[in-house]
Amino acid sequence: SRHWFIEIVEKIWPSASRYLCKQLLSNFDEGDTSQAKLEKMVKDMSQRPPPLPIKADFINFMLQQVWEVVQPSVSKAVKEMLKPKLHSALSMVAPVDINPCLLGDTAPQMDEIELLEDQGLGNLMDLKLHFFWHSEPDITVECKLGSVA
Repeated sequence: SRHWFIEIVEKIWPSASRYLCKQLLSNFDEGDTSQAKLEKMVKDMSQRPPPLPIKADFINFMLQQVWEVVQPSVSKAVKEMLKPKLHSALSMVAPVDINPCLLGDTAPQMDEIELLEDQGLGNLMDLKLHFFWHSEPDITVECKLGSVA
């Protein structure tokens, strides 16, 4: 027989995941994402409750679901963050632009979760998360001299 806590998690997960998606998306520009992608993310996430204990494959599933929706906004934020730094560092070839700035379709993936030794912080837990990037970004820096991809 399954543990009662797992049954509760599975019962509340669809509502909880819809709420979490809504909260997450409130921080991103939905203009960059189609309604169909949003609905698919909510549907896919609500149909897969977290296994207990939570493992890296579930976190990677969640990251991929969210990435498909937030990637355009994250790419835009990266571009806006990099442009002034590139302009400052490469002022001799200004103006500098980044076009395109696409981070790819594959989300960062977690390979390992490591529980660190107790640092004496009471009830807090220190985790070391190992992420890897397996995507193929498409980023081109443009300046007076030409383009560098």
